[in-house]
Amino acid sequence: MKRPALLERLRDHGDRPFLLNSTGAWSYGELIELIVETRAQLEDVGIQAGSVVSVAGDYRPRDIAVVLALLELRCIAVMIPDVGVREEYEEIAGCEVAVRDERGELGAQRLDPKATHPLVQDLRDRAGAGFVIFSSGSEGPPRAVLHDVDRFLDKFASAGKPLRTVAFLVFDHIAGLDTLFYTIEAGGALVVPDDRSPRAVSEAIERHSAQVLPTSPTFLRLLRLSDACVDFDFSSLEVITYGSEPMDEGGLAWLDRTFPEVALEQKYGTSEFGSPRSRSRGRDSLWLQLKSDEIEAKVLDGVLWIRSAGAMLGYLNAASPFTDDGWFCTGDEAVVDGEWIQILGRKSELIFVGGEKVFPAVVEGVLLEHDAVEQALVFGDKHPLTGQIVCADVLLRVGADEERETLKDIRRHCRTRLPRHAVPMRLSVTDATLSSHRSKKVRRRPGP
Repeated sequence: MKRPALLERLRDHGDRPFLLNSTGAWSYGELIELIVETRAQLEDVGIQAGSVVSVAGDYRPRDIAVVLALLELRCIAVMIPDVGVREEYEEIAGCEVAVRDERGELGAQRLDPKATHPLVQDLRDRAGAGFVIFSSGSEGPPRAVLHDVDRFLDKFASAGKPLRTVAFLVFDHIAGLDTLFYTIEAGGALVVPDDRSPRAVSEAIERHSAQVLPTSPTFLRLLRLSDACVDFDFSSLEVITYGSEPMDEGGLAWLDRTFPEVALEQKYGTSEFGSPRSRSRGRDSLWLQLKSDEIEAKVLDGVLWIRSAGAMLGYLNAASPFTDDGWFCTGDEAVVDGEWIQILGRKSELIFVGGEKVFPAVVEGVLLEHDAVEQALVFGDKHPLTGQIVCADVLLRVGADEERETLKDIRRHCRTRLPRHAVPMRLSVTDATLSSHRSKKVRRRPGP
């Protein structure tokens, strides 16, 4: 049976709140009015079905309405990250129009794309709607990922309870769109913090009695080091989900101790197929199961492969990564135990020391166990004898002891927890944050 149109589904939610922030609340009724108004403005500036339109925004009612109105018009919405790359990304995606919000009025800048990608043309020919997001670029330049919206939304058809969910994962990222669509399909509310710092997120949880916190291990580490867990009330929380990068055992143990009444769920996903439903083996386990009704998973030669009906249509600036029978190589090293999978890290980030594999996330987990370490980033560098060595940058906590003695103590700690080849040979202190605006580690590729 065909799913009802977006506005029809939203009308079923009545006047429930759809967005809560420090300035007020917006209902689904108000969202629908804003979508209808925005759609009319988009049509007035010449945007029509099949248009490829760039959008830069965040979890603001107007920005959300622009995206939803474009999808209602059967356009292709290109989600541009707000990091100064707009023109480059618009060219990659073949954007025809750039939407600008000028003091409450929508303006449109006409662009001159070089050509229409065959995947975009096929979507147009089918009267389909789509969106484009950009991969994080951990392996080379960011790739423009094209999704068919109807196919992507199929997994939300049986959305669960209407919960108040923190809009932490960024708007232009696949996990952020998962948060948006899951919440509005279920009739829940987006809880939008003033920023993505531990205190702002914690304040929003307390103020709006948020029930779900989808986030990253990097953010949870910063939360652990802050006073926010003491200063704010987290009693409304029912679920914390974490993903986008490997979780360290120490961080998961802290999460388990600190939030004993909250369900802890590990998530896994990529820009190419989103984040399928999953469940963790246990509160203190880094193993997870991907639900078989939405997705198929297998591990070949230590690398995870995925096949999903909700996968992307393809890249707009790279060749198709799919096999003839639809399998996608994630590039993530993994191990299996029956139906359970543990993600070890990106294959491209592996460090080979004298032929031995070293997973950066494992070494980072050990470094983070030390009380003086606030953040850690592990990478490989070339070495004439062993091929590579393990290197690490650490950001020390405020009030850490004298730097030289602290580094000696960190090395001693690593030697007690890691095999000799995995102990960082080069350990440096940095004053710079080691996480991106997406609250995940900024990886360096290992040296050859």
